[in-house]
Amino acid sequence: MREEGRWVWAHLAAALGLTIVLAGLLDLLFQGVPLGFTIPLLGEPASLSRIIYHASVMVAGIYMGFIGLKKLIFEARFSVELLMSMAALGAAYLDFLFEGATVLLLYSLSEYFEDYIQDRARKTVEKLSQFIPDKARVIADGSEKSVDVKEVQPGMMILVKPGERIALDGTVVEGVSTVDQSLVTGESMPLLRKPGDDVYAGTLNLSGVLKVVVNKRAEDTLVSRIIKLVVGSRKRKASIEKLVDKFARIYVPIVISLAAFVAMLGPKFAGGPFQMWLYRSLILLVVSCPSAFIISVPATIFTAVTIAAKKGGLSSREEYILKKWLR
Repeated sequence: MREEGRWVWAHLAAALGLTIVLAGLLDLLFQGVPLGFTIPLLGEPASLSRIIYHASVMVAGIYMGFIGLKKLIFEARFSVELLMSMAALGAAYLDFLFEGATVLLLYSLSEYFEDYIQDRARKTVEKLSQFIPDKARVIADGSEKSVDVKEVQPGMMILVKPGERIALDGTVVEGVSTVDQSLVTGESMPLLRKPGDDVYAGTLNLSGVLKVVVNKRAEDTLVSRIIKLVVGSRKRKASIEKLVDKFARIYVPIVISLAAFVAMLGPKFAGGPFQMWLYRSLILLVVSCPSAFIISVPATIFTAVTIAAKKGGLSSREEYILKKWLR
C-alpha cells in the first residue's frame, strides 16, 4: 500500500507540474488556444490551456477530497487533504487556475517526500536483514556444528571462515583477519580484527579464520537493534510533525467554518447577492491554504535524509535530523 501511495503521489505531482508548464506556455505563446465556446457552469470562454488546467485540478482535487472525506467519516477529524481539495477546487471555480494547480502540486510533493522517507527506511531494513546469516558454526567439545542463530547463547564460541558473514556480535579470541563492516558502521575500508577486538553480526570476514566468543543474543545484536529502531521510527513522530498534525486538527475546521459563515451569513447581515459572498468565501479558502507550511516538514526531512544517506548516515529519529538541520 505504501509503494502504491508513493506511485500515486508521484504521478499526481508529475501531471500537475506538466500541466503548469504546458498550460503556461500555451497562455504565453498562443493566448491559451481559444476553442470558441463557453465552459458550462463557469461561463468562461474555453481554451485549451483552461481545459488542461481544469482537468488536472479536478482529478487531483477530487482524489484529495476523497481522502479527506474518508478521514472525516471514519476517523472523525478534519484533515489537510480536505482543506487542500476545497481550496484548489474553489480556486479553479474562481479562475485562479495556476494557483489551484500549484497548491495541489505542493501537497502532492509533500506526500511523495513522506512516503519516500518511509520507503527508504523499509529498504534499509530489508538490506540489513538479508545479510544476517540464519546459521552459525558453533564450536563445542572440540567439534563444529551448524546451529540456528536464535539458539546460540552468549558465551558460546563460533567459527567464521573467510568469505562468510559473522552471525552474531562477539569478541575475537583466536585468529587474525580483515573484516568489512561497511554494512553496519559505514566504514569504507576493511578493518583488521585480532584477539580482543569486537565484531558485529552481518559484517563480512575477508581473509582469515576467526574464532569468536558470542556476547549478544541474536535479537540483541547491533544490526537487530538498528532494524528495530528503523522499523519503530515511523511510529514516532518528530515534534514538528506533531505540531503540524495538531495545527491541522484545529486550523482546518476553523477555516472551513469561517468560509461557510461568510457564504451563508454574509448576504443576511451585510447585504448583497449570495453569489458575491460565495465568491468571497472561496477566496478565503484559497488564501488560507497552508501549502508552504505543510510541505516544509517532509521537504526538510527528505533533504536531510538524502544528504545523510549519501554520506553513509542513518537516523532513526527525525527530531535529531531537524535539530541538526535547524541549528
